[in-house]
Amino acid sequence: MAMSTQGISAKGLAAVIRHVVAVAVLATVTTTPAAMSRIEVVHKGIAHQAYFGIDFRGEHGMAVGTGGSLLASDDGGASWHPLPQAVTQLSLFDVTVGGGRTLVSGQMGTVLIGEAGGKWRAVQTPTKMRLLAIDQNSQGLAVAVGQFGTILRSRDGGDTWQAVAPQWHGYTGHEFEPQLYDVVVDERGRVTVVGEFGLIIRSDDGGDSWRLLWRAESPVEDVPAPALWALTLGEDGVGYAVGQEGLIVKTADDGRSWRKLDSGTHSGLQGVQMVAGGQVLAIGIRELLESRDGGATWQRLAGEDISTEWYQGLAAPQSGSAVLAVGHSGRVLRIRR
Repeated sequence: MAMSTQGISAKGLAAVIRHVVAVAVLATVTTTPAAMSRIEVVHKGIAHQAYFGIDFRGEHGMAVGTGGSLLASDDGGASWHPLPQAVTQLSLFDVTVGGGRTLVSGQMGTVLIGEAGGKWRAVQTPTKMRLLAIDQNSQGLAVAVGQFGTILRSRDGGDTWQAVAPQWHGYTGHEFEPQLYDVVVDERGRVTVVGEFGLIIRSDDGGDSWRLLWRAESPVEDVPAPALWALTLGEDGVGYAVGQEGLIVKTADDGRSWRKLDSGTHSGLQGVQMVAGGQVLAIGIRELLESRDGGATWQRLAGEDISTEWYQGLAAPQSGSAVLAVGHSGRVLRIRR
């Protein structure tokens, strides 16, 4: 049964995830134990630590998580080392690595800016809501989204922020302000957001105005539609969004239309990443799925502790040799292509 995420603190918080029931896998997904040789844990933390967000620019990657923790990789994710920062001990949920600076979002409206020389600073934002996702483009446009319909925009690379959320009733079909879980900012200044009620919205003008692209239908009357938790969009117009109940939707026309794919699982999917040649990976609660034909069919990749724990926040270095995921117990998972 679909579960409303209204009031859930963050898509990847372990306290939420460990209360999710194990999933049933349909016959359309084949399990591939041979994939174990492609999967390795390249960083481990302690039991109560977690990482929620990861991003790469070139071969440089960063991951963020509980207690203000930061990890960095300079070799395409093969190895990781902690980064010191004395700005906050609040949990950090997402990171976007830019050319000149890195932006991090987290609890209590936190936004951190990392600049050359390893210096970190917090900037003021107009909210105390959790900011669950953040993205930026090379022109200095940055957008952070999160709890109760919060959308913040910066036009100066994260130095200053303003609220730009729409009036939500016309988009959700409910009186609620939806939780927003992921955002993509492209080089044209378009902003695409996914969230609760299977919502996908877009701004073509950097957040000044918004329009509905797609909204999931609930399979049960009076039960909210499953949420979308993660989004990836390519320059070729292909994109995927994933979420609750194994929901995967795809666009092949730059977001103008979306269609639901048969994922073969009811597991919550919390990260999605496209790589070259039609390969797509989706990861989440006790699940790692791979498609090599643009989402037409999916295989379940077995290995390590995937079947008992959770990962999210997929990202790929420029080399394209692997995809990285972060998750429970301060772990970073490397999935070789």
